[in-house]
Amino acid sequence: MIVDNYYPLDYNDIISYWNSHKGIKEMEVLMTENYDSKNICLCKKISKEKMVEVINDGAKTVNRIKYKTGAGSGACKGRRCTPKIEKLLKETL
Repeated sequence: MIVDNYYPLDYNDIISYWNSHKGIKEMEVLMTENYDSKNICLCKKISKEKMVEVINDGAKTVNRIKYKTGAGSGACKGRRCTPKIEKLLKETL
């Protein structure tokens, strides 16, 4: 994102802006909405099916799932997909 003087904002600036304009509750809802959609990790476009496959292959923690799939390494750094991965892990195990 480019702002005045053409300096890019870092992720913390974007989150601060988001929190000040939308509120934390709305952000939490947006992070967990569309849980049943095709992609759990929207930044890297990693599907729910891929996550389940990795869990069935032995990944039993959120960090292991992220490592095996690449989830959490996109633009949001896992802020959107981590709650979805946690929920999926609880349902699958």
